[in-house]
Amino acid sequence: IKTIRNIRMDELTKKKEAWGPWTTFGLIVLIGLICIILQIIAMVIWLVVLKVADPALDIKSAGIDLSESGLFLSLASLLTFPFSVGLTVLFCKLRKGLRIRHYLAFKRVAAKPIFLCIGCGLLVQLLCDLLGILLKQPVPEFMFTTYKSAGSLPLLCFVICILAPISEEVIFRGFFHKSLSSTRLGAAGAIIITSLCWAVIHVQYDAFVIATIFIYGLALGIARAKTGSVLPPILMHMAINAVSTVQVAIIIHG
Repeated sequence: IKTIRNIRMDELTKKKEAWGPWTTFGLIVLIGLICIILQIIAMVIWLVVLKVADPALDIKSAGIDLSESGLFLSLASLLTFPFSVGLTVLFCKLRKGLRIRHYLAFKRVAAKPIFLCIGCGLLVQLLCDLLGILLKQPVPEFMFTTYKSAGSLPLLCFVICILAPISEEVIFRGFFHKSLSSTRLGAAGAIIITSLCWAVIHVQYDAFVIATIFIYGLALGIARAKTGSVLPPILMHMAINAVSTVQVAIIIHG
């Protein structure tokens, strides 16, 4: 009887676990592919409309310009945001036994720890900026091009400072962190791996910027582990992106 009870308890415990690391990684890749496909479809439709309006248009050049257009990136982000977050929530829901808010670590945190986390995040950003100045690293041209071609600056700021932090943190510091920290890797392994994967997806930047993004990821992951909540990393990410956007605006407008 004890053996049967133990087996039943093990089964119940397993049902309450998150998806395994490799399954979670595969699901994240799937989410990424779906979002890329949606963006490609949107780009094709956009180019077709432009070609109809101007038959002499060079599609190749227009496609390159569109890939760096702040307006297009903003609209594409608006399109993919519901899918990236929605699919993440769906995959959490499919794993029976864990509530979505527990799976993604949507836990309330007091104001003091949140402000402390934001302050630490901005300090890390300041140190990375100082390192960039010492190493004479230029501000990525991609940031200037995106800003200048925003079309609507409020929309671009909304995407960069609100939507991107929410979707990325829900996926990496929420969904992925939960899966990795539940294994032998623990919180430390989860922080390192999620930071590395998060940094690598920013292929639009050079090696130095990707390295700084990895460092930001470590700070975000530590905040996630220390508070047990994904909310501080989201707010830290928002603050870091907001400061970066202001920096670009100051450089452009003097």
